[in-house]
Amino acid sequence: MRVRHHVRSRALPALVALVAAAVLTMVAGPQPAALGYVSRGDAALVAEVRSLVGGTDAREAGVAAGFRSLAVGLVDGERTTYAFVGDRGDGRAPDTSTTFEVASVTKTFTALLLADAVQRGEVALDDPIEGLLPELEGSEAGEVTLEELATHRSGLPAYADVVSGAAYEGFGAADLAVEDEAAVIGQTLALRLSGRGTWQYSNLGVSLLGFGLARAAREASWESLVHRRILDPLGMTATTFARTAADVPASAAQGHRSNGTRVLPVTGAGYLPAGTTTFTTVADMTAYAGAILSGRAPGLTALEPRYDLGGNEQIGLVWYSRPSGGHTVWWHDGGVPGFSSVLVVDRVAGRAVVVLGGSEQGVDAVGFHLLDPHSPVTWFGSGLVSTLVGAAGFAVVVGAVVVGFRSRRPLRLVAAGLAAQGGLLLALRHGPWHQLQPWAWGLTAALVFWGTVEAGRRWGGLTRSRRDDVAGVVASAIALAAYGLVIWLG
Repeated sequence: MRVRHHVRSRALPALVALVAAAVLTMVAGPQPAALGYVSRGDAALVAEVRSLVGGTDAREAGVAAGFRSLAVGLVDGERTTYAFVGDRGDGRAPDTSTTFEVASVTKTFTALLLADAVQRGEVALDDPIEGLLPELEGSEAGEVTLEELATHRSGLPAYADVVSGAAYEGFGAADLAVEDEAAVIGQTLALRLSGRGTWQYSNLGVSLLGFGLARAAREASWESLVHRRILDPLGMTATTFARTAADVPASAAQGHRSNGTRVLPVTGAGYLPAGTTTFTTVADMTAYAGAILSGRAPGLTALEPRYDLGGNEQIGLVWYSRPSGGHTVWWHDGGVPGFSSVLVVDRVAGRAVVVLGGSEQGVDAVGFHLLDPHSPVTWFGSGLVSTLVGAAGFAVVVGAVVVGFRSRRPLRLVAAGLAAQGGLLLALRHGPWHQLQPWAWGLTAALVFWGTVEAGRRWGGLTRSRRDDVAGVVASAIALAAYGLVIWLG
């Protein structure tokens, strides 16, 4: 009788775990980003976009399910067509009023402002940045020229604070939200330059450049300078820069990782000129592209190539250029947690493409291929760091459960349970769910679920209390509450 009771006591939690994991996988588990069937816009362009992102090249790269929503604009002379595919977050396809984060394409605004300021006589390309930002006088960064900042040859790192920058890029953490202009300049004072004169992508460098240009023009902020000299003259009324969460437009599409996890915007003022939180519409960006094609945009000398980057690619002031379709095209892409973008301009053919994506899956291939059908399709999957973190989450879960069951000490049971919950959260948020099936997370969740219940049952036996059953129930409740917290955070 005792043997049968023991078997039943072990089998029931396992059965409950499997059922709960199956339900939670369907309801609250990872849902790989996918475009679905909703769409609107030009029928031919919609079909072309769908064929491109769902074609053989995409499937072989494992990214067919890496997109959630796309807004595409194609400028061809005086004609502009749009394609909107996928779910913007409310079950409907985007439209010309839906805003996306455009990310580092924002840097092209700063580039045009620099070239325009040179033409106005406000600055010179060989001016040191300390002349505009006197706070940097006496520092290594202060000696860097405006041209070096605009061509990523300053020797400055990607961010002034390496830790917060890595957290932002890798995990979408809101570390940058508390860093304003003064904080970023203050952090820059102590930096040592590395590799000055060679290309090294720096969000910090472009941000310092933007702050300096605003002061040279005697503007209150970089944003007000952009509005006065670019956005307002070109009729780009839907483009905004979010210093705080209150500045995020209500029309914003929902951002996602390529594995389907939702991402909240990371706002802050410290890196706005580099594009940390710029919201815009495909209509505004096609207007911008059209102004570049027609010559109405200011500071177009920024596009002129200045340095070779190798592989037939060159850089001007921020703008990249390379051969395509037998002549030169200019472009810049962008990516922030939850969003991706690209702008490609062919001034010779009078054509341009804008692609805004509601997930981190890169859209460069879409943009270049729509502009030139002979352009090779090269897909990029999830970032290596994020994928490794997701894999580590699975490893932590397995290791914690093994350690917990081999332990004979109550405190080790608690530690193992907490580690398993943390591993489950990492797997949920960072697992490569555009390549793995969600049931893999369900099995991992079942293991943790059963392990926490079993740990609670064993807790009473290890404490040898007269109230073993009560201790077991309380421990199980605490563990399951932690499990629910993981689901909620995910």
